[in-house]
Amino acid sequence: MLELPDWGYWGRLKSLTLRDVLVLSTGLCPHKYNHENTDSIELGYAQKFWDNLPIAKNQIYDANWVVGKVATEDFDVDFNNTIVDLKKFCIWAATEVELHDLPSEMVILGDLLLGSQNQTEVVRHQRRNRLNDELWKQLARELALKMREESTAKGYFLSLDVLADRVEEDFAKRTPPIVGTNGHRLKATSIKRHALNGLRNTAQDATN
Repeated sequence: MLELPDWGYWGRLKSLTLRDVLVLSTGLCPHKYNHENTDSIELGYAQKFWDNLPIAKNQIYDANWVVGKVATEDFDVDFNNTIVDLKKFCIWAATEVELHDLPSEMVILGDLLLGSQNQTEVVRHQRRNRLNDELWKQLARELALKMREESTAKGYFLSLDVLADRVEEDFAKRTPPIVGTNGHRLKATSIKRHALNGLRNTAQDATN
C-alpha cells in the first residue's frame, strides 16, 4: 500500500538505511513501501526507486553521507543495511546529482546544513528543474495528443501505455536527447505518470 511520509517523524532522524532514504526520495513512506508492488501507479514509484539506486551506488564510495557501508557476498552494496546521514544525503541529492522529482521536504532537510551561498544554489537548481520539468511534460503531452489524433484518424486508438512508450522512444532519438532533471533518460512510466495524466486510456473512455 502506498502512503506519504510523515516528514515530522522522518525529519527528526539523523541516519537511516540507504533503502529507506531512497524510498523517501520517491515521496513515499519507507514503512509502507513494498518493492513487489504490481499496480501501475505503484510500479511508477518503484521505477523511480530503481532509477535512483544506481546513482547512489555509483557514488557511495566517495560520498560524505555514508555512515557505514555493508556489502553483500558478491561485493554489491547492501542497501538494506548500509546506513546514511539523512541531512547530508539530502544536500547531495538536491545539489550534486539532482535526483528527479526530489520531494521539497528533502531539500528543506538539506538546507539545515547549507550556508547562504549553497541555499541560493539550491533555489537555482529547483527553478531550473521546475522549468525543465514543465517543458518536457508539455512536449510529451503535445506529442501524445498528436499521435492519438493521427491514429484515431486511421481507425485505431492508442492506449496511454503505448503513447508513453512512443514518447520515450521519440525523446531518446533526438539530438541531443530530451532527458529528466537528473540527466537520465525519461522512462515511459514517468512520462505516463507525470505528463499524460488526465488523458483517456481507451476509446470507450473517450466517448463517455
